Amino acid sequence: MPKGSKKGKKKEKVKKEEAEEIEEEIQKTSIQISTKVRDRLWKLKFRKTYDEFLWDLCEMYEKSEEE
Repeated sequence: MPKGSKKGKKKEKVKKEEAEEIEEEIQKTSIQISTKVRDRLWKLKFRKTYDEFLWDLCEMYEKSEEE
């Protein structure tokens, strides 16, 4: 299915809503990273919050571990 399809957008919306629910349930913490790592993350995350970006990164890692 094409990248910009309705089904793909629905899936993205579900992920965002899921992340927001989790964000509400979990207390926030802070992590310390170097400015170099922060700058690299900033270039990668596009229009997501760091929380959303890191959530997606964890999801991708877990899927790669299953394969």
